[in-house]
Amino acid sequence: MYSDPISSAQGKTVKLWKNDPNIIETSTHEFMHILGFGDTYVDKNGKSETFKGHGNDIMGTSNGKFHDYHARRLIEAYGK
Repeated sequence: MYSDPISSAQGKTVKLWKNDPNIIETSTHEFMHILGFGDTYVDKNGKSETFKGHGNDIMGTSNGKFHDYHARRLIEAYGK
């Protein structure tokens, strides 16, 4: 963990901000980047806007959930 207030994933490394109040959700989100998932939001005018239908998505901007479509994508990519 490090002191930079921005968590990130690059390659096979996840950097987590040690003071993150949502560290579990953030670590899941960043690990999912390593697995190949992209964000489901875009930053516009200094604010993050979640893509339509992804307001409660772990790859979105809120404390989202891991959904069945995430599981299906993982099975398609890594399954069997």
